[in-house]
Amino acid sequence: MGILVVLGIICAGAAWPSPAKPAIGTKAPNIALADLGGKQHQLSDYAGKKVVLLQFWATWCPFCQRALEPTKRLHDDYQKAGMVVVGVIRVTQRDPEDKIRSFAAANVLPYDVILLDRDGAAAASYESRGVPDTLVIDGAGILKARNGGSNFPAGPEVRRAIEAALAQLPGATFRARSLAELTKLYPPAPPAARAAPATPPTASAPPAPTGLPTAEQVYVHLQLAIAYLNIGDRLKAVGPGDSGYHKLALDELKKAEKLGSSDANLFYWLGLAHERTGDFATAARYYRNALQNAEDPRATDSLRRLGAR
Repeated sequence: MGILVVLGIICAGAAWPSPAKPAIGTKAPNIALADLGGKQHQLSDYAGKKVVLLQFWATWCPFCQRALEPTKRLHDDYQKAGMVVVGVIRVTQRDPEDKIRSFAAANVLPYDVILLDRDGAAAASYESRGVPDTLVIDGAGILKARNGGSNFPAGPEVRRAIEAALAQLPGATFRARSLAELTKLYPPAPPAARAAPATPPTASAPPAPTGLPTAEQVYVHLQLAIAYLNIGDRLKAVGPGDSGYHKLALDELKKAEKLGSSDANLFYWLGLAHERTGDFATAARYYRNALQNAEDPRATDSLRRLGAR
C-alpha cells in the first residue's frame, strides 16, 4: 500500500492543542469527499497500493503557502515509489468553492488530488484544529506521523516515516534509509530565535459583530476564540506564558453563549478555554454539556484527561 499524506484548518502560525485522536500507530479515519471536478474519492481507495501524505490547508493561510515548497519536494522525491499527496480544504465563507477553484487554477500545487470538505466532517474526524496539518498514512491505513503548524519541514523525521511505509508496500523494492542517513542528507533546520511574548490585544480587539443574524455572530465569536487559543498555546510553548490570549478566547466564547447558542461544539471549546485558564471544574461541566448534546469524542477524551488530575 502507498503512503498517504493529508494536509489540512485555522492558520497555525501558532500551535494548536495536540489532537487526541487518531493517535500515531492507530487506524487513520477513512474520509469520502469530492474533488474539484465532482469525482468522489476515499482514502480507503489507496489501501494496499499507496502511502498517503494527507494535508489539511486553506488558500488564505500564509503558513500553508510556506508549506507548499517542502510538500512539493516530498511529492517529487517519493511519487514514483508509491506515495500520493492529498490536499483537503474546508469550504467556508472565507474559502468558498469559487475561490478555491481560482486558487488551484492560478497556482502549481503539490497535490495529486484536492478534496473539498464541505461540512468540516473530514477535519473533525482527524481533530484537525489548524492548518497546515500534515499526516503520513501507510499502506495498511495506519497513521505513522503528523506535523501541525507553520514549520512543516521536508526533513529527516517525516522522510523516515514515508520511506519506512513505502518499503512495506506489497511487492516494494524501495529501500528505506535510516534516520541517521536521512539526517545527514536533510539536516533539520536550526531552531528559530525565541521572540519576546506578544502583548495581548486590548483596545485593538475586534468589536462585537452587529447587524448579522445570531448564528453568524456566534460563528464570528467562535472563530476568534479558536484563533486566540491557538496563539496562546503557541506563546506558552515558546515563552513564559500565554500573554492573556486564553482569557481573550474565553471572553469571546462567553459572548457566543450569551447569544443563546447551545451547540455541542461551542460547549467543547468553552470547556477547553476554561481548562486553559485553570478552571478545571467548569471545564468538566462544559465537556459534559457537550456530550449531552452530541457524541463528541473530543469531550470524552477531555473528561478522561481531567479525571487524571
